[in-house]
Amino acid sequence: MALNSYLDDQDSAIRSTDFDALSCRLSTHLKGYIFDPYIELLIPNLINYKTLSVESQFKSLAVRRNLKKQFFGLFDITGKLDSTNATTAQRSITNTYQQGTLQRGQHPTLSRPQVLKSPVINRGTWLRTYSIDLIVKQFIDQSEIDEPIQIISLGSGNDTRAFNLLPQYPNLTYIELDFEETCKIKRCAILNPSTKLYEPLSIDHTSEDTLPQNHEQFRQIPAELHSSRYHLIPVDLRDLSFKEQITPYMDFTRKTLVLSECCICYLSTDKSNELLAFFKQILEKGVFLIYEPIGGSDDSMQNESVYAGNGNGSFDHPGGSSNISNQSRASSSYGEIMLRNLSTRSIDMPSLLSYGTIASQKQRLIEIGLDANHIGVSDLKFVYFNWVQQEILEKVTKLEFLDEIEELNLINLHYCLIVASWGFKLQSKFTPYQI
Repeated sequence: MALNSYLDDQDSAIRSTDFDALSCRLSTHLKGYIFDPYIELLIPNLINYKTLSVESQFKSLAVRRNLKKQFFGLFDITGKLDSTNATTAQRSITNTYQQGTLQRGQHPTLSRPQVLKSPVINRGTWLRTYSIDLIVKQFIDQSEIDEPIQIISLGSGNDTRAFNLLPQYPNLTYIELDFEETCKIKRCAILNPSTKLYEPLSIDHTSEDTLPQNHEQFRQIPAELHSSRYHLIPVDLRDLSFKEQITPYMDFTRKTLVLSECCICYLSTDKSNELLAFFKQILEKGVFLIYEPIGGSDDSMQNESVYAGNGNGSFDHPGGSSNISNQSRASSSYGEIMLRNLSTRSIDMPSLLSYGTIASQKQRLIEIGLDANHIGVSDLKFVYFNWVQQEILEKVTKLEFLDEIEELNLINLHYCLIVASWGFKLQSKFTPYQI
């Protein structure tokens, strides 16, 4: 009983990291780094239904207060835009998006709250989003316009990619897998008729889709949600029997991208490797796109020439490839500090040191049967200097002053992006890899 309680607490702590990431994305959106018309529609719903998931009324109020603070005071404790902290422009942003008067790539004129995330966090969150979106676009663009393809998002949480991608690509099916409670909250947020988030997912909303008004009703509602091209499925990724749940909604012969954005790093190394091997086995043609922290040494980049990108996406390294594969990253003080910080929140991240180098991350995929020539791994510092076009960097640097360049480089050294394909090879002309 005590063990089950501990595991429940740990699962809850892991789920809370999703709101941390969402807060960072909101900050990056408000600062103009990214454009996400759905994030401000999603958040108030998430606040409301997250609090309904808590049984104790006292704890529910505490959750509301914490979420209000986490989202910069823009939303009151009911989850609505707070009239004392949001200007007329902020309050009208939802209507602007819904009416379609704001085109993709444009930002409304927002009177932003005084305190958002720091510039280094905003820049890092933007790079994370930019690099993942770049690979996702490569995957989609490499398919024929009428070729059915699918994306499986592991631990998808409150991610908004499905909202943005499905209206653009009619050949795409998007499948999100996460804990039951997370799926229930997101399902309610999607079905709320006031924000109509079900429309970009092609979900037929009916009056039968009743939404909970209290905790008891929340407990009784289903967690799954389906349309012809979108599937939200509650699973425990540690138990591979979930194959029975996803089989009716997947075509294992389709070209598939499996996305893990800070997800499998929370599993034990055995469970994460079993999960990767599972998808490698059941999918005929697939791509792993994995973003996660690595606890490598701070001085592992002795040869700085591997970062000498020319800013337009091409790779200026002697001989055309990096010798980084011959360098090792010992477990560093940075990784140890990260683990200690996570432990204060009852969170464990087994892969941080077990696979704390880009070389060991590549080797784990080779050991589950992937071709080394179809695996690319880079840390985010390399991505920053070699994937981002110069004109994009110039625009980003004008958004806000960033004094902590060394801190940003250090943080980026300790996150990696992994792209590995089988059954076909994902083209990566403008995204070279360190190894």
